[in-house]
Amino acid sequence: MKLTVLLVTGFASAALARNSLSVFYTFPGSGSAGEPLSPIIQASDGNFYGTASGAYPSVGVVFRITPSGQFTVVYNFPLDNATQTAPNGVVPYGQLLEARDGYLWGTTRDGGVGKQNCAGVYGCGTVFRVSKDGTSFQSVYAFCTQPTCPDGASPQGGLTQTANGTIYGTTYGTTFSTIFQVVSLNSVQTLSKFNSTTGCWIRTGLTQASDGLLYGVASACGQSGGGTVFQATPAGVVNVLHNFGIATPAGSGPSGQLIQGISGKLYGTTLSGGTSGGCGGNGCGTVFEIDTTGGFQTLYNFDSNTTGNGPLGGLLQSSGGNLWGTTISGPKTGFGVVYELTSTGSLVQVLPLDYYNTGGAPYGNLLWASDGNLYRTASYGGANATGLGTIFVVNTAAPPRPAIRGFSPATGAAGVRVLIRGAHFIGATAVTFNGVAATFTVLNVNSIRAVVPPGATTGPISVKTAAGTATRKSVFTVQ
Repeated sequence: MKLTVLLVTGFASAALARNSLSVFYTFPGSGSAGEPLSPIIQASDGNFYGTASGAYPSVGVVFRITPSGQFTVVYNFPLDNATQTAPNGVVPYGQLLEARDGYLWGTTRDGGVGKQNCAGVYGCGTVFRVSKDGTSFQSVYAFCTQPTCPDGASPQGGLTQTANGTIYGTTYGTTFSTIFQVVSLNSVQTLSKFNSTTGCWIRTGLTQASDGLLYGVASACGQSGGGTVFQATPAGVVNVLHNFGIATPAGSGPSGQLIQGISGKLYGTTLSGGTSGGCGGNGCGTVFEIDTTGGFQTLYNFDSNTTGNGPLGGLLQSSGGNLWGTTISGPKTGFGVVYELTSTGSLVQVLPLDYYNTGGAPYGNLLWASDGNLYRTASYGGANATGLGTIFVVNTAAPPRPAIRGFSPATGAAGVRVLIRGAHFIGATAVTFNGVAATFTVLNVNSIRAVVPPGATTGPISVKTAAGTATRKSVFTVQ
């Protein structure tokens, strides 16, 4: 899930010592989907959606899984075996986005109709959207249809929809990475081309912070060679906030999508570097915080004997400030862990993954679902002999409370539609304008469309879910 401000509120750290891991779903293999590389999302209908590799002749799938565990393939990305082409895409790699239009948007790393300067026969990646029932699919854009790929290639991160509704994404690139925005249902516009100074190899999506700017990480290059943290305006003007060195104590190779936490600071991870031993002398990775002006601090150094190494995914923050994440390789079992840290970097707990049960190598961030549990895909392993991965659960049973970040317009008469932006709106049961109930539609996890009700007066807007009620301090003015 990509939020304008990625803030998780709810479960108390005092209860976390009793957390445990369990398996929610095991990919069966043998002619079915498997090897999920991206995190799942929870959509407005309460179901989970994700992507995985497909069984021949499919070259990828979008899937749905209900809270009770019923699995359905929503869409198969087809392969034309005669021409060895896949015009709709191959390997849907990034996390899905449920946009406000009700569709699931995503990217594929390969495939499409562009083949110039790309590794492999299947093309250079696509942007797509698909309805949640799979009956409507559209390939929005294919990258690298021109020589030298001026629009970039191979998007690996998910898409982000900002407060004004614009959808942004990034490409990993063949010679350079890019930031792009979707401008129509059949085109994108390249906003920024990265270089050896601003960074290269962007593997993740962007995060819009409370200042309205976009933030991201490049996994390599930069002035010191080990990647960058960057800031970008909505028009694509890039400013580097921090340069990482190669195998340095401050970390190297930032890998996970940034989140903005309770303090307003941004949090992220690096794949290597740090001060711990092991990991070939290159360090096992770090957790860091950085403010929007570039003030940087390393919070935690991973250790192959304690928390494992390779924190390839992003983080999630609880209401008490604690940070949750995963590593792709870990101690004891060697297949990764789920870890929890305090906001100052002290280790709270480690939950090792088991290849033959929970699976291993979780790539990406955890999802805090409306039932209060944390969900994540493991790209391989599981009880099935084929070892094609799982969806595992960290059992917390503390549903996230909703939060309102803003709304627009700020004034209007009865009948006016108002967009409410925030977090954790899945399962909303009521929206009120100064106490008067309104009709509403949950668009996605962080957006609700409500109609100003007859009889409403000037006052605050509230959103209620099973976990509690959020009320915005600023008032809506009824005309």
